[in-house]
Amino acid sequence: MSRVTVTAGLRYDWLRESVAASSVPEGALVPPQSFPAITNVPNWKDLSPRVGVVWDPKGDSKTAIKFGLNRYVASATTGIANLFDPFGPGNSLASTARTWGDTNGNFLPDCDLRLKTANGECGAMLNQNFGTNVPSYRPDSDWVTGWGKRPYNWQTSVSLDRELLPYLVVSAGYYRTWYGNFMVVDNQRVTPEDFSPYCVTVPTDSRMPLGGQPLCGLYDLNPNKVGQVDNLVTLAKNYGDHTEVYNGVDVNIQLRLKARATVGGGWNIGNAVQLGTTAGGTASASTNSCYVVDSPQQLFNCDVKVPYQNRIKLNGSYTLPGDVQIAAVVQSNPGANYSANLAYTTAQIQPSLGRPLSGGTTVTIPLATPYSLYGPRINQLDLRGTKIFRFGTTRLQANVDAYNLFNSNMPVTLFGTYNARWGQPTQVLDGRLVKFSAQIDF
Repeated sequence: MSRVTVTAGLRYDWLRESVAASSVPEGALVPPQSFPAITNVPNWKDLSPRVGVVWDPKGDSKTAIKFGLNRYVASATTGIANLFDPFGPGNSLASTARTWGDTNGNFLPDCDLRLKTANGECGAMLNQNFGTNVPSYRPDSDWVTGWGKRPYNWQTSVSLDRELLPYLVVSAGYYRTWYGNFMVVDNQRVTPEDFSPYCVTVPTDSRMPLGGQPLCGLYDLNPNKVGQVDNLVTLAKNYGDHTEVYNGVDVNIQLRLKARATVGGGWNIGNAVQLGTTAGGTASASTNSCYVVDSPQQLFNCDVKVPYQNRIKLNGSYTLPGDVQIAAVVQSNPGANYSANLAYTTAQIQPSLGRPLSGGTTVTIPLATPYSLYGPRINQLDLRGTKIFRFGTTRLQANVDAYNLFNSNMPVTLFGTYNARWGQPTQVLDGRLVKFSAQIDF
């Protein structure tokens, strides 16, 4: 057992948020409103174990087999409390929307704007709680307080590090992350029976899997339920299984040659897609949320299979005589993910739905399954040259860096609305950039 090292810990987290009392004076469309303070939204406590094991099977310090199992809670500041703040960014008491048809062409809404139901040229308010003291969101008391209710993820890994030669180290590992305690919003004033099905026709396009064919599984809220809002925020597991799982493999090498050259890098394959540019953004893995809370349309594209994609990054450096060093980094990443969204009008949908759309004149529909469309791979080469000058105990390091040496213009974001510009780049890799810098140590 002297060749086994075990590290273990238990983290305690306590998250407690509140909302201060608030009030607003009378407005042009609403009476004065006031709300008391709200506490314990949420009040969550969690215990998260962390375990790591390292085993040196031969006891020669050249091989390490590692295992880890760790639980983490979702980061949070005031996001949950903001949802229940009557005037917060997530609530809609202070704002609403309604359709308007300018039938007489005078560019004015000829209707009683204070009246919430449809009248004159205006449709019904999409939020009937607007201007009232009835919050649009309320928490499930069984979810908002207690132990183990906070969103979390488990991460586990098994890896092998091996020194093949005194100057060559290779490592390989399998990594898995799965998430839990997903939140859902359930409008208590509607049921799945309050939605009507319809289909649309996908434009004829060889790039579309369903080009020229009907796309179904779409639903529209019935007009008599428009604007009726009583949102209960609770756990998804009350309605069905909700999963998000990442699986990936990493392989890395580190090579040193005669103390002058180093080569390193790695390869990753996993079922996660980066959202945003290559320099940041969030990531999403394969997700299954095939259950119905309110609308049966929640089953549309509910099982998202993110494809396994390769990422490669290599780096190297070499020290020349005279304290001159050159270094390079080359990387190859999956192309940018984009969508194919198309706005359908009431006139296009009415033949299938049997009536106009409720609460709007258009609806945007994704014509391709999520995370199925990608641009070309993004390849980049960066170089650095360094010269070191020594003056007694003072050291001056002069650098010149060249980013994107070949001036690649690979797209990092692509236009996701289906029209003549669909799939065209909206942002490309930053152009070639040369930077000069210096560092003095004394």
